[in-house]
Amino acid sequence: MKTSFKVEPHVTAVLVSLFFSALSYSALHILKFPSIIPCSAVWANHLILSLILTFFLQIFIARKILGNHTLQFLVFHTVLILCSLWLGLYQFSPLGYSSGRIPNPDGFSITTANRSYSAANLEVISLQQGATVGISPTMLNGDFHCDWISSNGGGLESSTGCDTVYQVPDAEYDILRLRVRSACGLPDSIAQIKISILP
Repeated sequence: MKTSFKVEPHVTAVLVSLFFSALSYSALHILKFPSIIPCSAVWANHLILSLILTFFLQIFIARKILGNHTLQFLVFHTVLILCSLWLGLYQFSPLGYSSGRIPNPDGFSITTANRSYSAANLEVISLQQGATVGISPTMLNGDFHCDWISSNGGGLESSTGCDTVYQVPDAEYDILRLRVRSACGLPDSIAQIKISILP
């Protein structure tokens, strides 16, 4: 006796939706598509946009698969979008943005004449005395104001911009401190880089 396995149309629609959502999310992430929702995580922006794109793709292209399940499919996507929005909005997310549990910034991008690399908060890096270095904090998506301070007389092209050009001082070491103030309701945060200066 043969038994046939039949997948329900709405299950097929959901599986196809998940596949296309993952595909479009990956594309948006690789292309570094800009955020469209202020004060929210980049991943949430990409996820919401991919869910919206997939929904319209399913509605217009896969109507035969959906059949009479269009309403359920709409509800399914709406719930996913609302969940993504809730998790991604800094002030309302339970993930720890507003409490400072998710650090901002979580590191720095360092650009010298020879190379570019990343440095974590509190990391010790070595720089040549007198060198000119570009420093950018790696931060959450949003509107932020930054204040830089060099503890040992290093030159800073912009002491109030988040991206700055740093002139390594004539000293044995330096500590660069960064204070970040958010326009998105996040708590102020402080990060720093310790610099061992090579002669």
